[in-house]
Amino acid sequence: MFPALNLRPVIKDSEDTVYSLSFSPDCQMIAAGVGDGSVQLYNVASGRRLFRLVSNTTRPTPVTSCCFRPKQQANEPQVLLASLSTGLIAHYNAFRGQLVSQFQCTDDQNQPVEIYSCKYNNDGGNFTAVGKDGRVRVYDETTQKLMMTLQEGNGSTTAGHSNRVFSLAYSDRNFNVIYTAGWDHTVQVWDMRVGHSVSSMHNVHVYGDALDVRDETLLVGNYNTENQLHLYDIRQPTQPALIKMVNWTSQAPQKKIVDDFDPTLIDKIQQVNQELLTNVKNADDENAEELRVKGQDDLKVNDPIRQEEVDTDEPTMIYDAKFGRTKDTYFACGSGGKEVRLYKNDKVAGMWKAPKASYCCACSPDGRFGAVAGNGYGVQVFMVD
Repeated sequence: MFPALNLRPVIKDSEDTVYSLSFSPDCQMIAAGVGDGSVQLYNVASGRRLFRLVSNTTRPTPVTSCCFRPKQQANEPQVLLASLSTGLIAHYNAFRGQLVSQFQCTDDQNQPVEIYSCKYNNDGGNFTAVGKDGRVRVYDETTQKLMMTLQEGNGSTTAGHSNRVFSLAYSDRNFNVIYTAGWDHTVQVWDMRVGHSVSSMHNVHVYGDALDVRDETLLVGNYNTENQLHLYDIRQPTQPALIKMVNWTSQAPQKKIVDDFDPTLIDKIQQVNQELLTNVKNADDENAEELRVKGQDDLKVNDPIRQEEVDTDEPTMIYDAKFGRTKDTYFACGSGGKEVRLYKNDKVAGMWKAPKASYCCACSPDGRFGAVAGNGYGVQVFMVD
């Protein structure tokens, strides 16, 4: 039996499906891209919603990706990048809750292109967007103009993508190297200096934003019933080497039943959270967090869903995976068994069975917190370090 994740109170003020999560550089805010076309911005400590960010469009579609721009100086504004499934890419000022700019991603015939993921490089100087047509588009952050489009292989050992691309990650040591993956069951390694794919990894099924890089190690979340996590040594971009595969086997079926379990406790907990979210106005958010935790403890239950009968026999297939502060710490989430697992030094350090499928996860820049979200159960924050 695996140890339980150290959960914080759930952040929830709607039933919306969440497709993307991102912590701010100062770790004080978390952005959630939801199905109604908005980005919900919350204070991490209190769970209080700060802003509902929306683009200027008459056709709102799900926010498929959102990420904060890395801050290089303390006086820089907190900028949030978000993409809609229609290919609309927007920039927001997260401090003010305002739309700064937006543009439509288009193909060579000037037709809209569906975008599924967008990411900044480590200094925030450019960002990349990927989506339905399999192309990798790199934009300049200052001008928001297209710098280059990557789509071809090297003509011999690589061919680029042949299907939708759902995930991307920049190298943490070389800003010219980008990793992408999607429905064609490959991870492509792109070098912007040569303008094409320089290597590829095969037999990986990436159906969400399931790529991450830390300390020259690539983490891949594999949407499969076995070997769900792959880790690669990427010190040589043209020769990535598989380090290991993690087989996410389910723990033995367990039953934990509380005879006097009161199903109304779930409603009471939600009521406590809602009252605090409503009543805490311009208060100290750290104090608000203490009140939220105490409100749940007073009900003598921290996670009533886990106190019902649990069967974890079904394997979890991964939608998203992220590193913690180091390459030895990582976590992932998905559908099927709906488990969220935290790994440290090759061992399961924490597990939580989500009430519904999880589509996305994120780690705070300082490595202290993780978060998962998905099919309408809110944003669940947990301790990593």
